[in-house]
Amino acid sequence: MRKPNRAAAVVLAAIVALPIAVNALVGAASADTNSNEDRTDSEVYTEARADYWQARADYAARKAATKAKKEAGEDVTPAPQSPAEAVAALTVPEAAVAPAAPKVAAVPLAEGYPTNAQLAALRMCESTDRYWLNTGNGYYGAYQFSAVTWWWLGYSGYPHDAAPAVQDEAVRDLYDLMGWSPWPACSRYLGFR
Repeated sequence: MRKPNRAAAVVLAAIVALPIAVNALVGAASADTNSNEDRTDSEVYTEARADYWQARADYAARKAATKAKKEAGEDVTPAPQSPAEAVAALTVPEAAVAPAAPKVAAVPLAEGYPTNAQLAALRMCESTDRYWLNTGNGYYGAYQFSAVTWWWLGYSGYPHDAAPAVQDEAVRDLYDLMGWSPWPACSRYLGFR
């Protein structure tokens, strides 16, 4: 009977053991990497989440107050501000800024709510005035809301399923928070900036 070649046996054992060793090393490395990726307990993350939920609570309170005023028959249109007043409202007081922090440049927003003519032009640009539009691109309705933005504003369902008046109200709500920035291409094209 012939003796097995020791060198061949060693090479065969190495070939069989190599994938097992590589998988073990990769698994250990990915476990270390994954443990470092979870930073949800960091102070920065916690502060950002707190700021986010505070902003949502503030928005919900403003929306409820506006709704109550509407139901009471009060005028809810904000008083027009001059550009200087808008800049002053956005400027951080000197005492609130740490000495090492750079000054915050205030960006003036458009005055008041968008007019009906502006909303009609925006609808034509975004969806050719089709409130029911759902092209499958992740944006819905006449103003092309993303579902996440729609839900963040406190609405349920999808924008293209909502009544036109609800979509118009949502646009005004979002405009109140962010100005024309959610519609960068159309607002620039229409000259609303």
